[in-house]
Amino acid sequence: MKRFQSSLSVVFLLLSFFLSPSPAGAQVARWMILPVHQSVEKPAGTDVFICHDGDTTSLYSLDGQLLGTTTDVLNDFQEDKAVTVRRGTQTITGFFHADGHYVSVKPCQVYRDYPFFSAGYLIVQQGKGYFYIDGNGKFWKQGDVNLPARVKAPPIPTYVTKFHLTPSPDGKIGLMYNEKELVRPMFDEVKRTMTELAMVRIGNRWGVMGVDSTATFAPVLNGGDTICFRHQSVLSTVSIAVPDYMDASKVRLVVPEDSKMQLDEQSRTVNDQTISYTCELALPITMLSDGAELSYPVSMDYNGLTFPLLPFTGWGYYEGGRFSVDDLSDGAFEGNGYAFTINVKEHNRQPGDEAYPYEVEIMTSDLPYTLKKISPSKYRCKLNSLAKDNNNVYVVVREDGCPPAVFPFEITVKRPAQSSSSKGQGQVTIRKKPVTPQTPKPVIKPTEPKKPIKLL
Repeated sequence: MKRFQSSLSVVFLLLSFFLSPSPAGAQVARWMILPVHQSVEKPAGTDVFICHDGDTTSLYSLDGQLLGTTTDVLNDFQEDKAVTVRRGTQTITGFFHADGHYVSVKPCQVYRDYPFFSAGYLIVQQGKGYFYIDGNGKFWKQGDVNLPARVKAPPIPTYVTKFHLTPSPDGKIGLMYNEKELVRPMFDEVKRTMTELAMVRIGNRWGVMGVDSTATFAPVLNGGDTICFRHQSVLSTVSIAVPDYMDASKVRLVVPEDSKMQLDEQSRTVNDQTISYTCELALPITMLSDGAELSYPVSMDYNGLTFPLLPFTGWGYYEGGRFSVDDLSDGAFEGNGYAFTINVKEHNRQPGDEAYPYEVEIMTSDLPYTLKKISPSKYRCKLNSLAKDNNNVYVVVREDGCPPAVFPFEITVKRPAQSSSSKGQGQVTIRKKPVTPQTPKPVIKPTEPKKPIKLL
């Protein structure tokens, strides 16, 4: 089969957990603020982020909501208020509260280069006098307010970060969260980390990343059904349901170049919050007829960013019996050796199936041999000697990309008694041995050489 070619709170997905066919929990990285700003800072003691872009300053809440913008100079927050001053002047235009509420004030000037609130008031100059402005923007004369002799500054909160940086040899930085990989190395700088927020730079642009530790997903391989491999690959499906806050139309699955899963991009569908693909799954070379767990690494792409690999898992088995070797025929002594013909039969070919190519190998217990193909399904093998009375021979039929089929035979030589007048080399009996759990098996690997190999 032909391989398939492979508001401002925007969320992208990365999964660092083991997926199963039932809904699973995950930790999800989210862009709280997209990396589109020239700089970003988190003022100490406030719950806002401040982003700068030329003469424009933007304020965001910790959850990424845009609180307001200004082209005036935004001074530092004091007592949860930040005063704005017209650029290039000392004229105060207003102030932001930490919740984003903006209060405009009547024209006034900065008093003694101190554009900050203190003890609940902002001292301003208006004409030759000075006044006090409260948090609502109301002006008060000096004798109308009672100022405390001393105001104790509130403590600056401390954060116990759960982030860990993971630098890479190329200088990029990734993030781990709760000791699990959250983002592969892709950042050029991580400016500062908080409990569940990190300010990061990609190129010359800054953004803020958060973590959702409560997200659930529903990944499914092959519709949740067992997968039957009849050949080296099988057509199947993969799908995953993503949280409601994600734009499912922008989510794409991505597989590594060397993946045993190939996605058909043209088959991608989106139904509500579920993304589905048709795929081709390669048969694991170690798959047995009694089945095994399957795992195909996949990552996800959201808003052009790709994140850690995760395995889509399921259960599958190999439908054996495509080939059989029932006997070794036309046996005869040739010099000091013994030759026989191997007849390979192919079964279970479905209508429309092509005849898949295969190879035949011989494995023995230190018996040198030669093997020659004499027809599409027949091989002639010669054992150069039969030094033992009982000889084990394994015929291995190997189809590319599939587990090998092994057929054990025992070749027994009944030699004439030394006192006998018979001059023959003896009588040979070939018996196909039943395959049981007790049957010794040769070591078989995908890259097995075609030379004699010792049995286990």
